[in-house]
Amino acid sequence: MERQTRTTNPAKKAAPQTQDTPALRPEPAPAKAVESALFVEDPTALNGHPPRTHELLIDGRVKSYVFAPGQKLSMPYSHAVKFLAAGFIVTDAEDRIMVSAPRGPDPHATEKFQFGPEEIVARYDELTRPALLLRVNQTTGGEAYTSDHAREDLIAFLKADRDKREAVLKTRRRTDGTASDGDSVGDMSPAELDKMFGEEAA
Repeated sequence: MERQTRTTNPAKKAAPQTQDTPALRPEPAPAKAVESALFVEDPTALNGHPPRTHELLIDGRVKSYVFAPGQKLSMPYSHAVKFLAAGFIVTDAEDRIMVSAPRGPDPHATEKFQFGPEEIVARYDELTRPALLLRVNQTTGGEAYTSDHAREDLIAFLKADRDKREAVLKTRRRTDGTASDGDSVGDMSPAELDKMFGEEAA
């Protein structure tokens, strides 16, 4: 009896079995917090005079705002709060006047420092997120922070800015030959600090 054999072509192989799988899609990035707008008015812009231009240092670049008499300019929260300490009128969408974060004692003042009726000493970790964000956004470089950032990040920024100011002040005073171990950024007036660190809002 003749034996039948089957031959196969080694070059021809069965196609592997595949199963359709859905393409992996990257997780959508979390939406960035929408920055609320505030309105800023320059009370020194007067009728009969040219509009007044004021500059801010925003993200390392100079940002100019031009104020006409009686005009309320709409701008991002992180920009508007930088005008708070310079005598500008800053309001929210409901026309409520914003208040600047309290400043510490001015050693150059002739009168004894007193807290305002609504002010008190507080630790960083006692401040709410909005209170921290206000202080961060009022600081040069702080405009990069939003309500998305954790409280720990906001506190870390404020501490780093304080340390930077201390270091710059000590270096300058050593250069001038007037440094002492007790020198502190607290020995400078608010105007001097703003001039040193570029917080020009007027």
